[in-house]
Amino acid sequence: MNIEKILEYQNLDTQIKKLEEALENNADQKAMNSLKKVVQETKNISASLEKEAEKTITEFNKMQKNYNDAKGALDRLEKSQENDYTERQCAECVKQLNNIAGFLASLEKVMRQTAEKVNSILSEYETAKQNYETAKNKHAAHKQNLEKLKVKVEPELKKLQADLAKLEGGLDEKFLKKYKNKRQDRIFPVVVQLRGNACGGCGMELPSAQIEKLKKDGFLECENERCHRIIYFKN
Repeated sequence: MNIEKILEYQNLDTQIKKLEEALENNADQKAMNSLKKVVQETKNISASLEKEAEKTITEFNKMQKNYNDAKGALDRLEKSQENDYTERQCAECVKQLNNIAGFLASLEKVMRQTAEKVNSILSEYETAKQNYETAKNKHAAHKQNLEKLKVKVEPELKKLQADLAKLEGGLDEKFLKKYKNKRQDRIFPVVVQLRGNACGGCGMELPSAQIEKLKKDGFLECENERCHRIIYFKN
């Protein structure tokens, strides 16, 4: 393999990588990524609050019906007392009245608590809605800034990518596939020179047998599990 062609290819790839990182690590891009999380979290909160609100309103409606039923029973009982009753019947009416009154008092307390819960949910929902709108507006501003940067960077990036594609035709297919796989695994630079008796990437010392093989073949993959770069030997 022609080491000069490989190094030329990697040099172009290095320039491409710098431009890609300039876009990826741009402050506006990072802010957008962060805001996307805020927007998604806000949507999740809103969905959760809606479900809770529906559940609470359903419970409230049931209690309202129970309240109306109990109040109706109380009204009927009060009207029935206009008739002549025995002492025993009167005592039973008083007992029923006390039971209904107790139930109504208890129910009224629960209904007040439920109403407060509904108001709390509505307040939380409004806060979530405001957070969503704020995040959305900030996201739009950062996106506009990023688009301006892309307009500036992308022409140069496309030219470098086109030049890189032209060089691929003169490189070994197996080597190129290995190179791209390592590049995708964030191993960069992929190709490094032997420095003394060590890998030019991680600095690991190579055994003499590997150095001899490297000098013979011209290339060798570093065996360091944190490196795996392709080492080349140049006379």
